[in-house]
Amino acid sequence: MLKYKCDNAAVWFDEVNESYSTQECCVCHARTGPKGLADLAMRQWTCSVCGTQHDRDTNAAKNILVRGLALMEIAIAVEARADEAAMNEVVGVSVTTGAGYGPLDAGIPFQVA
Repeated sequence: MLKYKCDNAAVWFDEVNESYSTQECCVCHARTGPKGLADLAMRQWTCSVCGTQHDRDTNAAKNILVRGLALMEIAIAVEARADEAAMNEVVGVSVTTGAGYGPLDAGIPFQVA
């Protein structure tokens, strides 16, 4: 339903793999969070690697956001390269490789608050 609505509104939509999003620390990316059905009731946990205290749902949301933004950056880069290739084909110039198109390529730090 969400995909249909996004297509209708001309909005970018992609599904993110949420595997291990509640177990992975959003700060150091270590998988030290609660595991399995037995630990499902544990709503807060502390990362044993970096010592950050997490709310399970907030931590998962931050991890999913970062994964979604990474997918979006890749999609934009692919689209930009395709547009550049099409423009260069019309002009007759070769496509330069290795050029970055996203904020991470430009050296802009990314933080999730």
